[in-house]
Amino acid sequence: MHREQALDTICHAFESSCIEVFQSLNCAISPIENTDLDIEEIPAARIDAGNSDFEITISLHLPFSTLAMTYPVQDDIATVDEGKLEDWIAELSNRLMGKLKFKLESRNCSLNTGLPSCSFGTEALDELPENGNLFVYHFDIDNEVFETSISVELFSDEVSLSDEQDSDDGVSEGEIEFF
Repeated sequence: MHREQALDTICHAFESSCIEVFQSLNCAISPIENTDLDIEEIPAARIDAGNSDFEITISLHLPFSTLAMTYPVQDDIATVDEGKLEDWIAELSNRLMGKLKFKLESRNCSLNTGLPSCSFGTEALDELPENGNLFVYHFDIDNEVFETSISVELFSDEVSLSDEQDSDDGVSEGEIEFF
């Protein structure tokens, strides 16, 4: 696949992965136009993945209120420890990368993924590759806005990514395949 088409395919898969991850948490999520979200003081997580054709890095910037709202144990979300919420944003970035990886693997594109890391503010963006193409998305969950981004660094003009998704590869999302 040519580089511009590959970028479009990866970005579309990323945006739909964002929506699906939060829908799986029973959140009403909708994409919104660019907003003036101040990410200086909010938790962030980043995770990367890649292969011989490209490297992708994704980051999530979610305010504590959004993290508490999506936290899986809802007994008393007002008193959830900030440390647990920092672990939760790392888990959310991991889930997002897993969803994206599954979508790309259905296009015969395997990825090696890294581990998530947490920071605050723009630190997650400071570590993005200099030669990457950066795409920023904003979403609304119950009038709470958050930001997510993907940086895609392509190493060649042609990328090993199928135009069509496989209809059935024998492994469902979330399953482990043993060799």
